Amino acid sequence: RIEAVMWPHSGIHSAVKWRCCAQSVEAEQVDEAQVPSYLDRLNSEQIEAVTAPVGRPIRLLAGPGSGKTRVLTTRVAHLVLDQNVSPWDIMCITFTNKAANEIDSRLSKLMTNGENKFLTVGTFHSVAARMLRTMLRYPVKTS
Repeated sequence: RIEAVMWPHSGIHSAVKWRCCAQSVEAEQVDEAQVPSYLDRLNSEQIEAVTAPVGRPIRLLAGPGSGKTRVLTTRVAHLVLDQNVSPWDIMCITFTNKAANEIDSRLSKLMTNGENKFLTVGTFHSVAARMLRTMLRYPVKTS
């Protein structure tokens, strides 16, 4: 079962939720109050990326200042808050400490219940080092 949620953005007061079940496609009206507030600042392409079905990879190609970090952090919040994906199952890896700190900061603003504390956010190096320290502290016993 695949479920994709798309909310029209510009000036439309009701949202349409598309549900694809096996071979039938149906649309139902969704009350605007049910549309998460974190989607308010996104354009239609960004909403499409954020609300893509769970497990579907997305690729963001855009220039500087176009909202890639906003889409990434909003996608993570959407997965945890609305799609019931465990924060333990999400890893956000970037190249620089500055970008990792920015992602972590934005996630803490979006996820006010503290779910962001259970996410793995960092650089390639810091995440790998954290994994190695954990593996050394709790080694896997082989026979």
